[in-house]
Amino acid sequence: MRTFLIRLLIFSALFAGLVVIAAYKLAQPGEMDYVGGIVVKHKRLNEIKGPRLIFAGGSNMAFGLDSKAVEDSLKIPVVNLALHGGLGLDFMLEELKDVVRNGDVVILSPEYFLEAGRYELDAAVAAFMPASKKYFKHDFYTVFKYGVESRFTQIGYNRDYLMARWRKRNAPPERDYAAEVYSHKAFNSYGDVVAHLDLPSYGAPKVPLKLYAGYWDGIPKINAASRILAQRGVKFYFVFPAFCASSFNNNAATIANLEATLHRDLQIPVISGPQDFVYPDTLYYDSYYHLTKTGRNLRTQQLIKLVQPLTAQLHGEKMLLSNR
Repeated sequence: MRTFLIRLLIFSALFAGLVVIAAYKLAQPGEMDYVGGIVVKHKRLNEIKGPRLIFAGGSNMAFGLDSKAVEDSLKIPVVNLALHGGLGLDFMLEELKDVVRNGDVVILSPEYFLEAGRYELDAAVAAFMPASKKYFKHDFYTVFKYGVESRFTQIGYNRDYLMARWRKRNAPPERDYAAEVYSHKAFNSYGDVVAHLDLPSYGAPKVPLKLYAGYWDGIPKINAASRILAQRGVKFYFVFPAFCASSFNNNAATIANLEATLHRDLQIPVISGPQDFVYPDTLYYDSYYHLTKTGRNLRTQQLIKLVQPLTAQLHGEKMLLSNR
């Protein structure tokens, strides 16, 4: 029995050692580096002293906004805080509650039926900006589970990386567009993704996305956040995401039901319709939500028209205060 236990311990130690060695980080998905873009976004937030126009949400807004064009048109400092839908709605709302101040105008544009975030992405953000740990839950069970699962996931990443290197060992080097776009260096100083603008686009995926058709639990979460933002003197609005035409048409009934539910239950103004940001699949860079340069320009001009009355009201309030 004693010999068996010793052998079991030796085997377990060897197995654990092999897992640790095999899980050494040779490669990782680009999105793990991409989320480091949060740093430049918060840098701009902190540099602006007065009221700000903040666009929040997922990558549909990160890829789909020309912040400088909005700022030049509306004459208010703009920050594109939107980053990645995989961070989850809770992360986005906690981040907003942390950074907004009196006079800010916030435009929220999450992807359809956005749910809880992926812990590995939230943790990746925290590696770039430790202060973001307060934006997501990290209880013992979640951290332990992630610690174990991430080792085996990393082994898979390493395997795929080594196999790809082996297959291309005799091929001439190729430009890695994905590595350029899904990188913390992909953003300009406003927080917009710009690395893809002059690259060849792939269009939206050929198979349309199928959306969940139930009641979106994000509605009460947004309502709860809206009450906090209102107490701080922040104007808070909702707009629908950019979405490719094929997937929009494939989910028309579901989206119509969501729109009706939002107008009924959401406690902040919904200032767009879902069809306002639906564009042909050819105007998407590589996903259902990521716009090309042309699509981005179209959406930016539409957003300017929607937001202009809101900022005009803000300018009017400032003039009224200055004349008192």
